[in-house]
Parts: sequence; C-alpha cells; structure tokens
Amino acid sequence: MRIATLLAGSVLFASIPAAFAAELPEPEAARRHVAAARALAGDEMAAIAGGYLCKSPEQGKTYLAPFVMAKDRPTPAAAFDNLYYVGAKFVGAWVLKTPAGLVLIDAMWNEKDAREVIEPDMRKLGLDPAQIRHVIVTHGHVDHYGGAKHFQDAYRAKVWATAADWKVIVADPHPLAKGVAPPRRGQIAADGGVLKFGGETIRFVTTPGHTEGTLSLVLSVKDGGVTRNLTLWGGTAMPDDVAGVRTMHASLLKLWRAGAEAGAEGEISTHGFVDDSFGRFERKPQAARNPFNLGKDGFARVMGIHSECILAQAARFEAWKK
Repeated sequence: MRIATLLAGSVLFASIPAAFAAELPEPEAARRHVAAARALAGDEMAAIAGGYLCKSPEQGKTYLAPFVMAKDRPTPAAAFDNLYYVGAKFVGAWVLKTPAGLVLIDAMWNEKDAREVIEPDMRKLGLDPAQIRHVIVTHGHVDHYGGAKHFQDAYRAKVWATAADWKVIVADPHPLAKGVAPPRRGQIAADGGVLKFGGETIRFVTTPGHTEGTLSLVLSVKDGGVTRNLTLWGGTAMPDDVAGVRTMHASLLKLWRAGAEAGAEGEISTHGFVDDSFGRFERKPQAARNPFNLGKDGFARVMGIHSECILAQAARFEAWKK
C-alpha cells in the first residue's frame, strides 16, 4: 500500500493542509460541534464520535496510522444476510449477493489486491468471484478503483462511476496510481439513477466533497429475510479548505435526506474505521439484534454525528486561516 507515502499526507485519504500540519489550538466552535457529536453518540456510538471524522487534521493522521500499517486483516464477514465485507482494515469492499449474481462495491488498490485479498476473502464466505456482474466505484482514488480492471477483464463485470470521476480514473495523475491499470471507462452512475439487480435496488446519490464526483448509495439488503435500506457514504476524508468542507457537508445532508426518504436503518463505508464497522462485527455474534441494523433513529444519529464532525472541521479551518 506504499504506507510511507500515505502517512506523509496522501490526498487519497488523509490530506492535511501544509499550513495546518502542526497541531493548532482547537477553536471553541469546533469544540461545540465535537461535543454535540458525542452527545448524539452516547455510549452506544462513542467509537464513531471519538473516531477519525471528528479529529483535527493532525490528530486524524495519527488516528489513521494503525489502520494503514496493520498487517493483519479483518475476518471477512456478513453484515446482513446478503451483504459482506472483504478486504483490509484501512480500505475494503462490500459484496452484495443476489440471485442474479454479485455486486462489488469498490475494488481496493490494484490487481494484486483483487486477486490476493478480495477473491480469497469472497471464497471464504462461499462467494464465487466469477459471479461478479457489477463493480461500483465510489470515487476516483486508486484505493477504491485499483482492482476494478481485473474484474472487468476476468469476469466481464460492468464498472460504474460518476462521469466526473471517470475522468480521473482513466487518467489519474496521483503518484500512488503509478503502475496501476485503470478500468476501461464503463457505466455512468448519474445522480438519482437506479440499478435494479437480482431483486435488490441500488440508488445513486452524487455527493461531491471528497472528490468532485464522489458516489454514495442507498441500497436494499436482507436482514433475517426482511428487506432493509441503508446508505453507503462514498467519500469520507474531508477537503483541505473551508469551501470544500462546506460542500461535503451539503452532500452529507443530501445523502441523509435520500436515506431518510427510503426509510434507511443503517449505513456502511468501505473505510470501516469511519463508522465502527469492525466493532460491530465483533459484537454481532453475541448481539440480540444485528448491530448493523441501527433502526431509523439510529441511522439519524449516525448521520447527525457525521454532520457535527464535518462542521467541527469547517470551524477549525475558518479559525485557523485568520
């Protein structure tokens, strides 16, 4: 994963403005937003409010290091009857199983990850990679699209991304993309578009901020045989300027509304440390209720936590640039 480069402040995830590279005093407005996030979280969601999104830039860099450097991988597991996490602690992929085949959401760093991480993890879960029919790329950073070409070539999977981020994917100038063959330009995921496949529905919601064309989802899954809707936020690392952070906040609110309109009862991310996914997997075997099934109120709480964390970052940048 070229760890040293990432920890130096890659724009892929942990971008830190040069002016803010050293830890600066926390502005009072930011403190208020962090406190609001923690109040929403309570004990049940404390790991989310205390996690990456609410950290200052320098704290966030430190928080990320163990996930980036981890040599061990989480055990591939089912969050719902037909939705599975595969991959690493820093970044992974979700697999949606349907009677018509599989949908892969994100594809990690490169062909090696596709062959040696995603596919073996899928087989451990009884999933056949040859059944992948669609690959949805959430945004144009190589840790999300890098393995997509393998699935496109090996299994003729259709690859989806937004028009804005396809431009980046096919000609990614970032040093971390050097040597990674991008997928051929494929399907356009347009805002408000829907992919109906194998009895499940995936709605596309464009959420610019992390990248210009970040793609988020509202998708249906099965939980104990019951159909539930949840959201996937496609880009979680915040831009390095106030305007970008404000754009990202507006996008989060847009996804929140889309999820609420669909009656969403949960949310996921391909960066599992953002929303305590790994903690939920640990609790799941002993839990009376699936920890990924948050209920409608729980979904609103998580989105509220994310909202306050983004506003805290905006408050930091506004204060520090003065």
